[in-house]
Amino acid sequence: MSSTIIKEKRALEIFKKYIHNKNAKILDVGSGDGLFGYMLNENGYSKIDEIPNEEHTDISFQKIKSKSEHYDVITAWEVLEHLENPWNFVRESYRILRGGGC
Repeated sequence: MSSTIIKEKRALEIFKKYIHNKNAKILDVGSGDGLFGYMLNENGYSKIDEIPNEEHTDISFQKIKSKSEHYDVITAWEVLEHLENPWNFVRESYRILRGGGC
């Protein structure tokens, strides 16, 4: 089993431990090949949007293209350390998360 699949399975375990609402609107930032989104879908989560790796560098300084309070959950596995301005991403995440989101 490849290390990528092992990492994604571990990420899914962590996700499922905290997110029980299968109807949660999810944004996966730095989605890579989409494996994590696929695994979420296979586990009953169906409302998943993705920002691929090649686009996540734009979020260092720009707004995330989404209306305010749109998502229940934002995942960003191994993303923050690659951003030139992670504070902008944190601010934008706060803006697009619904109250009580994570």
